[in-house]
Amino acid sequence: QILSSNLVSNGNFSQEGVEEVSNGSFTNGTTDWSLTSSGDSSSNVIITNGSCQIISDGTLTGLTQTLVTTIGKTYKCTINISSVNNIGGGIAISNGNVFASSIATFTTAEIHTFYFKATSTSVSIKRASGLGGSIDYTIDNISVKEVGQNWTLGTGWSIGEDKAISDGTSGNLDQTSTFTSGTTYKVVYTIENYVSGDIRFRFTGASNENGTLRNANGTYTEYIKLTNTQSVLRFIGSGVLSITNISVVEITDDTNLPRINYEGFS
Repeated sequence: QILSSNLVSNGNFSQEGVEEVSNGSFTNGTTDWSLTSSGDSSSNVIITNGSCQIISDGTLTGLTQTLVTTIGKTYKCTINISSVNNIGGGIAISNGNVFASSIATFTTAEIHTFYFKATSTSVSIKRASGLGGSIDYTIDNISVKEVGQNWTLGTGWSIGEDKAISDGTSGNLDQTSTFTSGTTYKVVYTIENYVSGDIRFRFTGASNENGTLRNANGTYTEYIKLTNTQSVLRFIGSGVLSITNISVVEITDDTNLPRINYEGFS
């Protein structure tokens, strides 16, 4: 018998936060955006009729919005490049001003989506730094929303489309809660995109109470009765893989209940 709802929040990593970018559709002209150029006039960034055109023969013409991201949190960024007259070395996004290193570069006119862990509070759209050629392209929307809420991503973990991704560097994927001594829990999770290594779940805090090591794609269900009250659900291992659909529910511990033998009944 299941005694609780899912005790894990955002177990399929699909939760998205509020929109962090103001005037991301450029409908209010240059409001909330600062224009920057190095080698070109800032007039080469043209915002009109709900779109932004960037024309550059210099190195770092672009635009920046401050106070968008929080350092250490993970975000989903979507940018619509609606037209390209001359792509040059590429269109870049940086988590910082236009002089910061690029976190993504694009060369095609379409909707692009990527994920990043913030190292700055600003987001910039610019010509890709250090790449040759002039550029002339138009953007009509940019969106930045927090993802991975309620999870702490250790070294080697990142967020993808509805999943957490491990690169195999043995970091921890953690969520804090209270898991009670003497209680039996049903733990369910799905491994996808398995490449190598292994992973297991662990209840930890007062001690380590481990699930089974897994090294293949699949949906796994395990039952564990805790001997200590624990404060963290952790996934740990050296696996190159993705994980999603994590569920932890309290169930009845029927270890000592009488069994009914139905053999012979029809």
